[in-house]
Amino acid sequence: RPSSRVRVTLEGLAWVLLALLLLYQGWLRSVNLVALLAAFLIGLWLLNLLWVLSRGRLRYVKVRRRVEGPVFAGQPFTVTLQLQNDTPVTFLGLRLTDEDRASRHGFFLPMLKPRASVEYFSSAVLQRRGRHTWGPLELSTSYPFGLFRRSVRIQENESVIALPRLGQLHTARLRRLLTQLPQAAASTQKPVPRHAGAQTDFHGLREFRSGDSPRWIHWRTSARVGSLMVREFEEPPVDHLIVILDPWLPDRAERLRAQLLQIRRANQETIRLLLAAGPAPSPAKRLAKETALARKELPYRQPLEALELAVSLCASVCWEWCRHAGARLALGIAGAQPRAFVTETGTRHVFPLLEELALTEGGPDVADAKGLLRLDLAGMPRGPVLLITTRTSPLVDLLAAQLRRPVLALDVNQQEVGDLFELGGAFVNGTAHKPGGPLGHLLTQESW
Repeated sequence: RPSSRVRVTLEGLAWVLLALLLLYQGWLRSVNLVALLAAFLIGLWLLNLLWVLSRGRLRYVKVRRRVEGPVFAGQPFTVTLQLQNDTPVTFLGLRLTDEDRASRHGFFLPMLKPRASVEYFSSAVLQRRGRHTWGPLELSTSYPFGLFRRSVRIQENESVIALPRLGQLHTARLRRLLTQLPQAAASTQKPVPRHAGAQTDFHGLREFRSGDSPRWIHWRTSARVGSLMVREFEEPPVDHLIVILDPWLPDRAERLRAQLLQIRRANQETIRLLLAAGPAPSPAKRLAKETALARKELPYRQPLEALELAVSLCASVCWEWCRHAGARLALGIAGAQPRAFVTETGTRHVFPLLEELALTEGGPDVADAKGLLRLDLAGMPRGPVLLITTRTSPLVDLLAAQLRRPVLALDVNQQEVGDLFELGGAFVNGTAHKPGGPLGHLLTQESW
């Protein structure tokens, strides 16, 4: 059980000091009415203390945090806070505070009856993908006068995985590039049977043929033309795919973030000192100075942005491919300990892949590409290979030799990626959008 504590509030401290001052003045000047008023205030102060001390069962009130559905980085989601009172005591004037940095909210509950339950809903946004450990919850009461507060701090040690940001993928262009690979890949690819649950797009109407399902008869049109007409559907192209992510960074991600944050703070301090030292510079001079300072961040900022773009592109490809059932999708993540996952396409199969991408940190460990040799390639589907990388990757030749088929490599630093993928204006051809000047675009620490 979480422990509770009792402390005097600022109002309670001011209350008792005022009461003691009145008591002293009443005794010093022999004014009994003032002394009586001071005694009354002290009595209320002690009454509030006794009432709060009697609320020791507050720590037995259960508080749970619940998140419904998947959580994507940068997208708001709903957090449910539930209070369950399993005690025979009625609690008055409860305040529930969510101290997590992503969902900092406070709720006031006038009364919580015995064996009762109540729920509150709040909105939260996680700017950074990966595992997020929730902050503590605090349940407190200062009833009736707010002079003392009993509080219970609840640390659940629960976490949620923020999935990578999804962008707009031009699927038709990507499929065109995959089909333009040398025919060696097509010769090893087996035809994909139509899945019974595969999604189809409405194409038009035609006359009924022997073998057509009666469920597709369009009765209104059939009655108008005098013959049976059926709906005709165009099946989307369904094929296997292997996606390999090369999350290379010149250094460990934590070290790059720390160095970037240090340089950013130094740049902001330089701008602050320059503005305080003399008259305000012209907009052109200030922009030139900010541009020069922003260049110091490029060696640390660009690799991190390239990694985020590569992870989002990989996640968007997996998401689009799993929209249609009937094929197989393989995801490989290179690194010192490479990981490979093979699954059937379908909406419910994509989330384990997105979780693995969300937990990918990247680093220099994939520079030699030897770790990829330990991937279990036996279960890979016979389909085209898409390599998404943050550099001119040496994995292209390695994958082509291991899988014995051509590889389509997409370097997120190249301009061509902008024709295939858009990430909500945050990245354009691998470069961050810069609203408000060179230092105006800088992302917060949570964004990394």
